Amino acid sequence: MIGLVLVSHSAKLAEGVAELAAQMAGPAVRIAVAGGLDLPGRPLGTDAVLVTKAVDDVWSDDGVLVLMDLGSAVLSAELALDLLPEERRGRVLLTEAPLVEGAVAAAVAAGLGEPLETVAAEALGGLAAKAAQLAPAAARPTTPPPADESAEVVPQPDLRLTIPNRLGLHARPAAALVRTAAAFDAGVTVARAGSGRGPVSARSLNAVATLGLRQGDELLVQASGPQAAEALAAIRRLAAERFGEPAEAESAEASGGGALPTAPTAPTTPMGMPGAGAAETTPPTGTAAPPPAPGSVLQGLPASPGIAVGAARHLQAVPIAIPDAPAADPAVEWAALTRALAATAADLRRTSETVADRAGKDGAAIFAAHELFLQDEALLSPAHDGVFCDGTTAARSWADAVSAAAAVWDALDDPYQRARAADLRDVGDQVLRHLLGPPSEVAPAAAGIVLAAELSPAETAGLDRALVRAVACARGGPTSHAAILARSLGIPAVVGLGDALLGVAEGTMLALDGETGAVTVDPSPVAVRAAEDRRAVWAHHEADARGRAREPAVTRDGSVVHVAANIAGPRDAPAAVAAGADGVGLLRTEFLFLQADHLPGEDEQERAYRATAEALAGLPLTVRTLDVGADKQLPYLTQAPEQNPFLGVRGIRLGLSRPELLHVQLRAILRVARDHPLRIMFPMVATVDELLQAREVLDEARASLASAGVSVPDSVEVGIMVEVPAAALTAEAFVPHVDFFSLGTNDLAQYTLAAERGNAAVAAFADPLHPAVLRLIEHTARAAAAGGRETAVCGEVAGDPLAIPLLLGLGVGELSMAPARIPAAKQAVRATSLKSARRLADEALSAESAAAVRRLCGALRRD
Repeated sequence: MIGLVLVSHSAKLAEGVAELAAQMAGPAVRIAVAGGLDLPGRPLGTDAVLVTKAVDDVWSDDGVLVLMDLGSAVLSAELALDLLPEERRGRVLLTEAPLVEGAVAAAVAAGLGEPLETVAAEALGGLAAKAAQLAPAAARPTTPPPADESAEVVPQPDLRLTIPNRLGLHARPAAALVRTAAAFDAGVTVARAGSGRGPVSARSLNAVATLGLRQGDELLVQASGPQAAEALAAIRRLAAERFGEPAEAESAEASGGGALPTAPTAPTTPMGMPGAGAAETTPPTGTAAPPPAPGSVLQGLPASPGIAVGAARHLQAVPIAIPDAPAADPAVEWAALTRALAATAADLRRTSETVADRAGKDGAAIFAAHELFLQDEALLSPAHDGVFCDGTTAARSWADAVSAAAAVWDALDDPYQRARAADLRDVGDQVLRHLLGPPSEVAPAAAGIVLAAELSPAETAGLDRALVRAVACARGGPTSHAAILARSLGIPAVVGLGDALLGVAEGTMLALDGETGAVTVDPSPVAVRAAEDRRAVWAHHEADARGRAREPAVTRDGSVVHVAANIAGPRDAPAAVAAGADGVGLLRTEFLFLQADHLPGEDEQERAYRATAEALAGLPLTVRTLDVGADKQLPYLTQAPEQNPFLGVRGIRLGLSRPELLHVQLRAILRVARDHPLRIMFPMVATVDELLQAREVLDEARASLASAGVSVPDSVEVGIMVEVPAAALTAEAFVPHVDFFSLGTNDLAQYTLAAERGNAAVAAFADPLHPAVLRLIEHTARAAAAGGRETAVCGEVAGDPLAIPLLLGLGVGELSMAPARIPAAKQAVRATSLKSARRLADEALSAESAAAVRRLCGALRRD
């Protein structure tokens, strides 16, 4: 990333500009100041030595841009350039851009990862926005400036992508698309193919939202400009990564770990009052609902599991009144709105940090998407026109822009995407409160169950767990971001209860069941005791699971089961350790390759694998070699087109077809294995010949390191991913050549049942609990045990408490899963008797369907 140096006669001025630029661009951008003379009190003047030191402080191989104020600042910067080592001078650029506006523009461009030349160009254009704002309306351009005719514009082919995300391109994946498009010097547009929607700018979150993209829709991406090809390649990589939303996280977001509840078509409460379903889209009536009778049950949608008993505590927000006072000077109004936008962005970042600490980075990602609203031209442009053309106040202009954009979200077909209108209005209200006064939400006066028409994500994130026992909302659905956050924060919640909920008097006793979606109003003493008992049992189980997460998972008859984590890089390792992982059963090394725009070298890979191993503090690490191909393509690694890439050159086949690539990766892994407990796993192995070829490359890598004087471990355990039925059926043949097997049940089910798991039309067929898949698991585990080898499962089913007894009964001895699932998985192991588990496995192997297997598993769990 480009570094910035600000040279000014005044130290205070330089520091102030740096603070402003950092606030606009974020903390990742490195900015150093060289202000005043290097004397006590830092008197006015400039010093070439200070400039040189500032360049060193922010040095990057990408380059450093130096901005200056006037006079001797230019001379000092030029002298500093002469003082730099010759090899650095060519990557330091002095610019005539204005100091303040140029610094802000350059910092934003640097934060997007733009190259030095682009950052410098942005700095030079820093005055353009001010000129546009201060010019009369008639003088402002209404069309984009003509393109630079001297620059060659190479048209790029269209990019067509199928949306893989189960919930479509909702706020967070859409935000990832916007950030990716904004990182390149290219005009990027997107459209929903075949719908007549688009093209729209890919730099506008609200514009992307108008497309209403659902799973299976085709996204048409077009780009033009100097970096068009790079932009398309980056978007292709992003789509291959499900727009930054792993399948596990998407599933958890949608359901909190279980199946997504489906709203009934015409629900009513026992009293005949409106309930879930209509509530999500029913607007407030403006009249007070009658209080429900004592003992009545309001039926809504379960949003976050858990049971709570407590007094009703209304959480109300006073509507924001926009005054009708005449507008001040347009420049003053716009400056006020700019300050409010910056303050709201700071609020969102603080909230994001708080949520990340409490609920993890997935929950915090919601607020990163919200921050994009504050930069969206679909809001800023009409707000600007309102202030400068229509003469309205900043508050009125902003409110109108938000209302118009939210109406676009409201008009979408998909209910999940329609729910994002509430998010936009919430962010818009935060800006208005900074413009017009302090926040007006009223926190609950005392401990109890919070009642609200609908909670915004910011309100949910701000809930005090010491006071809030649960949340009940009249409107909203289980896919709302408030529901997602409630699940992440561990707060029981029910939504879509209808306006009858708002008639419950303050202080009324309530019993809420976050699993069934029922809220009992003023329950009888017997009902209260029953709910309290269930709550106590639930809380005990949850606390016990978390409290014992770091203990070994031992079955009731004394067998130890290794429970490990699936992770995608060093940043995930601390969460795995905190969740109680006994190690890492699957490190997806493709994270490093998919994030890069080049083929990572040996040293780069070694650093990443070493950082992961060090973060595990001695726990074992299983490193899977590069597993790309099919739905995970590397744009910088050219491959011939394949009619069916899922049956093509992927996994170990790619590694063997590019042995130099596999050789480099294995060298990097071996360098780490000499210092840390590490084992190697090859993906998508179908035949013994493939494994033997891979082991030959491993031997060559070990020999090349030894000949270069690099110490290597005497031996490293080697295993294979069993994802192809052929490998499972011939497991006996692999036993002499491996130390362990790891069953990738996601792909194994896909290939066994001929159902691509990314294809919504057939994905339901790819159930890992289908008897055909279970027989392959059992055959592999039996062959492994006969040869004294271990068998693990690292597919999603490994973290399903319902399935864990069955897997153990089939002979599996290790489970690897998303870190968040580890405490509950260990508890499931502790509740299992291997004798009962084996009986369950025998019955399941003879079952006729996956549904029948699930019924058997459920019966054992109830027993």
